[in-house]
Amino acid sequence: MKRILGAVLAAALLLLPSTAFAAKPVPSGTIAIADADLVYGGFVTFDVTTEPVNKGFYYTTVVCRQATVVYQWSQRLVLFPSPQTYPFEQQDGLAAVGLIWDQSAPADCGAELRWYERHGKSVTIRLLDSLTFEV
Repeated sequence: MKRILGAVLAAALLLLPSTAFAAKPVPSGTIAIADADLVYGGFVTFDVTTEPVNKGFYYTTVVCRQATVVYQWSQRLVLFPSPQTYPFEQQDGLAAVGLIWDQSAPADCGAELRWYERHGKSVTIRLLDSLTFEV
């Protein structure tokens, strides 16, 4: 009886679609500059590629520094699909706390593609790709 049950179970497993045992999708992607005018008042446009996932979301973020942060902006891909454009301008929120972008000096900038997923009260954020440039 056990042999018959084992044979039936083995046969049933062979008939299941291969997706039944497929691995959970792993967040992955790339970010690359597609177009840019890398000066204050200019912009950068990124081409972003990602793999579909069941949970969480992808987002990009750009941070520029001149000793301190003078520019920070993030965009969710679901709301702002690729290509994503970031304008280089003074942000009121940063200026209000004294973080003024000195237009006459270069700023070191970095762009990152990240994946975010909430698990109850905890959060997972993964850095998937990044690049640096000067404005």
